[in-house]
This record gives sequence, C-alpha cells and structure tokens, in this order.
Amino acid sequence: MKQQQEDPQVRLVWLGGVMGALFVVLFLGLVTRQIIQYSHFKHLEERQSLRRVLLPAPRGIITDRNGVVLASNKPVFSLIVYLGELRGEFHKELIRLVKEAREQKRTVDRDILQRSAIGNVLKAALNPVEKYLDEPIALDADRIERHLNEKPLLPYTLLDHLTLVQFARLTELLKVDAPVQLQVRSQRVYPEGDSACHLLGFVSMREPEVDESDLKTFSTKDQVGVSGVEESFDNTLAGQMGHELWIVDPSGFKFEPTQRVKAVSGTPLQLSVDVRQQKAIEKAFGQKIGAAAAIDIRTGEVLALVSKPSYNLNDLVPHFGTQVQEKINIHSGWLNRAIRGLYPPGSTFKIVTALAAIDAGKLDLDETVNCRGFLEIGKRNYPCNKKSGHGPVNLVGALEKSCNVYFYTMGLRTGPDAIMAKAREFGLDKPTNIELPDETSRMLLPTPEWKKRTLLEPWYAGDTANVAIGQGDLLITPLQMSCLVASVARGDTKTPVTILKKPHPLELPRKAYPEGWARVIEGMKAAAASGTARLAHVNGLPIAGKTGTAQVKSNGESLTLAWFIGFAPADDPQVAISVMVESISPDDEYAGGTIAAPIARSFFEEWQKDRE
Repeated sequence: MKQQQEDPQVRLVWLGGVMGALFVVLFLGLVTRQIIQYSHFKHLEERQSLRRVLLPAPRGIITDRNGVVLASNKPVFSLIVYLGELRGEFHKELIRLVKEAREQKRTVDRDILQRSAIGNVLKAALNPVEKYLDEPIALDADRIERHLNEKPLLPYTLLDHLTLVQFARLTELLKVDAPVQLQVRSQRVYPEGDSACHLLGFVSMREPEVDESDLKTFSTKDQVGVSGVEESFDNTLAGQMGHELWIVDPSGFKFEPTQRVKAVSGTPLQLSVDVRQQKAIEKAFGQKIGAAAAIDIRTGEVLALVSKPSYNLNDLVPHFGTQVQEKINIHSGWLNRAIRGLYPPGSTFKIVTALAAIDAGKLDLDETVNCRGFLEIGKRNYPCNKKSGHGPVNLVGALEKSCNVYFYTMGLRTGPDAIMAKAREFGLDKPTNIELPDETSRMLLPTPEWKKRTLLEPWYAGDTANVAIGQGDLLITPLQMSCLVASVARGDTKTPVTILKKPHPLELPRKAYPEGWARVIEGMKAAAASGTARLAHVNGLPIAGKTGTAQVKSNGESLTLAWFIGFAPADDPQVAISVMVESISPDDEYAGGTIAAPIARSFFEEWQKDRE
C-alpha cells in the first residue's frame, strides 16, 4: 500500500498553534506575576532585602501641680560597636588563624577560631580606647556571637554609663566613620528620690512588642512603666517610636539606608499632688509604717498619697538586683498601703455609725448615755476606751471623747444591716477608681448574711458592737477613709478622686448639713479642739477630726493601728486627710490621737503655709 505523505503546510499550522498556545500561557503567566501578583512579590522582595530598626522615644516628664519635676530623663553615654562593619576584618583574621593552625598541624575548630578572630579584631580596634580610658574593656564572646546572629543591624554595647569626662575625651578620639562609636540614650530619673514612690511607680527595660508581619524588625530594649503612674499612663508617657529602614545584603547586614522617621517624645503629665505637702507627711512618718491620703475636698484632686516604708526610685532604674529587692521586701515595702492595704478603721468609723443611727431614727440628738467604762452584752463586758468611764455623754461629747459605750449602744439600736447600708452609701464597699493600677477591691463590710454564708456562723450582738466602733471583720483602705471624710465635710456621700491636675477641674457639690449631720461635724470639731484629736491642732486653722485605734492579727502577731481622719478649715472645708499608722510592738501605746494626729498636723501646717 502506498504511504500517504503529510502536507508540510498542515505541519506548520499545528506547530504555529502550539507555539501560539505556549505564548498565550507565557503571556498570562507574565501578566499574573507582573500585574496581578505584583504586590505579593514586591512584599517578598522587601522582606528579603529590607529591615526595620525601631528608635525608642524619650518618655514624657511628670510634674506635680506646681510644675515641680517628679520624673524626667537624663542622658546615658555608652561606647558601642557596629559588628557588621567589621565582618571583613573578622573574615581576614579567621583565614589567618585557620592557616596558622594548619601550619602548626593543630585541629581546626572553626567555631573556636571564629570566636578568637572576633575577639582579636575587637581588641585591636579597642586598644587605643583602652589606653585613653586607662581601663580594660571586657568582651563576652557568647554575647557577641549571639548579638551577631540575632541583631546584626543593632550596635553592641561595650561600656555603659560613661562619665561626661570620658564621653568628651572619646568624642575627640573616635573617627566619625569608625565602627566603634559613642551613643547617647535617655534613662528615667526621679529628682525627688523616694518621695511619692508608690504613686509615681518606675520603669523597666523590656523588649517592645513589634509587628513583623510586613518587615523583619530589630529593636533595643525600651523603658516600660511597671507600676504607679508610670504604668497606668504608659501609653501617654511612652511617646511614639521612630524607625529606620535599611537595605541589607544577603547576610542580613546593613547596606544602605532608605528611610528615617524620628521618634516623638512622650506627652508630659501633670499630677494633682503637691510635692511639698507630700514630703511634709513623709517626714512626719519618719520610720513608722503606714499610709496617708490627702484630698482637695472641692475637686477630688489627690494632694498627697503616702505609703511607708518607701524606696528610692533611682535604685530601680534601669534594673535592680537581689540586694535592692530584699531591702524593699522588708515590711512589704512594695505594697502601696494607701490603695491596697485593708484595715479595720477603728473609732473613725463611729462617724458612719452615728449617721446611720440618725437616719434610722434611733438616735436622739440630745440624749445622753451613761458610760461606766464598759457595756455588758450577753455575758461579756465590752470595754470603753476610758476604763473609769466618761459618765453621761451625748453625741457631740461621744465623738469628742471617742466613747465606745455610747456607740455600742447606738449600734445595737440601729443594727448591722443599717450601719453597713450607710457605709455602702459612702462607697466604702467599692474601689475609688483612682487612676492607679492594682487598687484593691477586697474591702469588707460584714453583715449577718455575709457571716452565715462565709463563716457558717450566726451573728451575735457582740459582732454589732464591734463593727459599730470600727472593729471586727470590717476592712477599708486609707484612701477610702479620706474620701469618706471629704464627703462628710461637703454634706455628701461620694467623692470621686483623681491624681491628674486639670486646667478646669469640676467643682464637687456641697450641700447644707441636716441637723444631725451638723451635730456630727460639731463633735469632730470638739475632738480636734479639746478631745482625742487635739494633737492635730494648728494655730489659726480650725480643724474637724476623728481618731481611731484598732487591733488586728498579722502573721500571728498583734498589730495595733492608729488612725486620724479630718478636714480643714472646719467652717469652710477645702482639704481632707486620712492617716493610718501600723505598730507591732506591744510596748507602743498606739492611739490615733498620739501617733496619727501629729502626722496630719504636719500636712495641715504645710497646706496653711502654702495658702498664705
């Protein structure tokens, strides 16, 4: 059979079709890669060739209400080296060491020789610096190698905290384009040392959180607030970090800068505290343990917030060791007792009992109660603060002399539920919501229902007697007691507090005193003039106050608390304060009138001096 021959023209058509199809596929592939997937591949290219270096921002300064600087920044001078710029020298030295090892027929361990090469090059580069400073510079091979691998774009710190003289000398020695350079960074500093330390808080050096979804990012440690105002207003104080964009070589080292955005300093913060009044209270405390809170009654601005013992904030920056930590741990120095310490308020709570009894219609304002030095409740005698008794006392006299028997009597008439309802009305069951971290919410206003549910025990008349004079399971913070007395002074029940100084603070409402309320204020004035709170007296400044003494158990030891709460001027209330002092010595005859009231007097004296 004769073989049929294909037409060459048909072959060309088929070949042209195949070539056309391949061209279409190639064209569509190019369109997809160059146009449709352009952004994706551009992003991959940037991730491979670009690196971001974050630049920390100086923190905003913190001042008191009068502009006194409480936290600022100081320059810290460091000697640094850009290890990436010495890679060529490292490589040359490594080749020399390998060659030398082979000539001497020694085992060639490239890791060991690599470290030796880096060390030799750095020592040679630092030799003139060491001679200039007249001190050796220690090199940590492990840290250097880790830095090269993990942070090749960042400088490695050789010496930190250079003196100003050292910095000036090295400025003359080091060339502008040398790998070894000087660096200036900011570090937090607290000019007042330990004053208001719990209020201000401090910063710690931490790695910032970075988003590496678009570019690989390098950053040095930055200052982050970890307590107090530094923590609660960290976003405001921290500012905005700057950054640099660098094109890097295949090894990940700097090749060429493409962008630099400067860091923006943090926003300054003005607090409502007055450092002079703060320091007056701190000085009056001396070595005592306790807390105090002073408030501007008209605005709720905190004028002083003290917790003792204190610590020097500068000892904690940029970091602190075990020795500093152990020193602060003694007597629980980290604890901000003003907002986290929970204590029975003692006789200062008698103000609440009195107002609850008045509202419940259980207290006749002119009635007298005969105090024989104790009140028999059930089969037990409950003592007064004066063993021989006060004799017949009315409301004003009972507050002036802090007569327990009078308030036992009124408390039993009123009942625990009504007393605690009045305490809740003053907000003693809730945090004040001051702008500070970690304010406790564990305050306790005990009731019969609470005792049955929690302790599985019945409520006794003796429990009512105890809470009526601020004892028993009652637990309140010093700041809450300051809010209480500020509210009483305004004829109100709530005092919102703030630690911020605002240009135009809102005036809190002041109400006319009902007759019963006015009698309570009269009793507080008598206590400060001639009664248990008379050691708070300041010449020319009428004061209304109330003292208290409470006993608790702490770690198996008897703990005595001395309290004072009060406000001034008594006829035109402007400032209020609460003071609480702890003692664990059984020999201390602690009482609010002898221990806490004089501390409050120091505040009132400073406030009066500032006012004049």
